[in-house]
Amino acid sequence: MQIKKMTPLWLAAALALPGGALCAEALQPYAADYSFKMKGLKLTAKQTLVAGADGKWLYSFNASALRIGQVAEYSTVVIGDGTIKTLDHSRAFKILMKSKKLSHVFDGKNISINNNGSKTSVPQKAPVYDANSVLLQVRQDLMNKALRPTYRLIDKAEVEEVPFVNRGNETITVHGQQYVTTKIERIHSNKNRKTVFWLGNKQAYVPIKVEHIDDGEGYCVELKGLKFNPL
Repeated sequence: MQIKKMTPLWLAAALALPGGALCAEALQPYAADYSFKMKGLKLTAKQTLVAGADGKWLYSFNASALRIGQVAEYSTVVIGDGTIKTLDHSRAFKILMKSKKLSHVFDGKNISINNNGSKTSVPQKAPVYDANSVLLQVRQDLMNKALRPTYRLIDKAEVEEVPFVNRGNETITVHGQQYVTTKIERIHSNKNRKTVFWLGNKQAYVPIKVEHIDDGEGYCVELKGLKFNPL
């Protein structure tokens, strides 16, 4: 399988299963477990948002399967006043014999990029999000009832204005639990790509399910267990 771009594989704060609600209007630390299916392969995944003493937050996603491969993605951000400021981002992908690495460093003026050893930079016009951290901003905006028409997003070395469209409420069932969700679609310039997030209305818009399709192939991520403010 070829994955041209890993769309956020991104997932944010949430709530311990099976029920309950969080009414806060700010992102909180969390730890989550997910199932991750990709072209017949079944992986286990973990997503965390951790607050550091220096005011920086680490947003990470790891999926792995023994002797098959691993997907790892990390973003360091600053969260404040309803905005997400991205400081750096990295992604490593290795499935069977295929592997890719990508990283971004944001200094406020430029974004330094290392794509499989090929280095370059592009001007930064704040705010710019990576494919991971952008979902934190989308979630924060939904909490504030102010989803933006577009978000400036860098994927590899290109910065573009990306629409995230609210498709309305939808009730879904994952791993035996039912959730009322807000369905958000990321609009791609490539019509053969599609990414949809189902965000829990009563779970502070935690991603309950994510589907990504790229030229007929892709992945599906579903929530299994999630806790706020884990020890």
